[in-house]
Amino acid sequence: MAALRDHDIEKEFEMMLGLPDDPDDSEDGYEADDPDINLARVLEDEVPGLVPSTIPGASLDEDLENVSPNIEQFERLSEDSPRGVPNRRHRVLSSESSSSSESESQSETSDDDDNDDEWKKVIWSEESRPKAEDYDRVPLTAKISLPKPFVYFSILISDAVINQIVEQTNLYAAQKNNKNWEPVTCVDIRAFIGIIIIMGIHVLPSIDLYWSSDPLFRVNEVAEVLICKRFKKFLENLHLNDNTQTPSKSSPDYDKLYKVRPLLEMLNTASNNEAKTSTSQSIDEAMIRFKGISS
Repeated sequence: MAALRDHDIEKEFEMMLGLPDDPDDSEDGYEADDPDINLARVLEDEVPGLVPSTIPGASLDEDLENVSPNIEQFERLSEDSPRGVPNRRHRVLSSESSSSSESESQSETSDDDDNDDEWKKVIWSEESRPKAEDYDRVPLTAKISLPKPFVYFSILISDAVINQIVEQTNLYAAQKNNKNWEPVTCVDIRAFIGIIIIMGIHVLPSIDLYWSSDPLFRVNEVAEVLICKRFKKFLENLHLNDNTQTPSKSSPDYDKLYKVRPLLEMLNTASNNEAKTSTSQSIDEAMIRFKGISS
């Protein structure tokens, strides 16, 4: 890389700092009325010796003809300039490139901001915060329609089972000649079975506490369905088979499970009809303690 002469370096510093040697000297003298002279002086100021002295009255075309052969010298001088002292041409180019890079970076930043706006968290203000009631208006539906527990319950405890309980309970109450007995219906038996299930989940020391006036014990799901006296009447008269037809122990038809035999047969039939058999079966442990002898 060719080194600049002291005169060139001095000129570059003067151009950068804008401090002339002579305080009386000013750049106002460069402002001439003739644009041709101004152009020639600017070119001469860029590279000393590049443009010859302008002859008064010379045209701009002649000056440009003198300038064109020295373009290569101007470019070599610009490339050889030290990094610490950039010339005016480099400053203009660098400013243009920096402005273009800044505009590109700003555009990229704006694009990033647009993307960030789609995903970034937004802190709600008191005015924009949704109310809790707004979420209740949205209907929530299950994607998969699964059968409810009552469907499975109805498969085993079918209408035939309910009718058997109603018939045999009323029959047993009539055989006992119970006073103030009101015949039960299918609705009553369904409510009775539901109360039995609730009592198995929500256990209290005594049955009367489910109808207690003390809110600590009272269970409205029980007390508002049946009154306590009628519930106890159901417990006293609940039957599944006719007692008058019970075989004696000496009879070959004797059955220890005679009183619940109709229910067992209907449950077995429903299980066989609704069961989906496979190559593997999983049998859970018994809920009732086994007192027999296992072989």
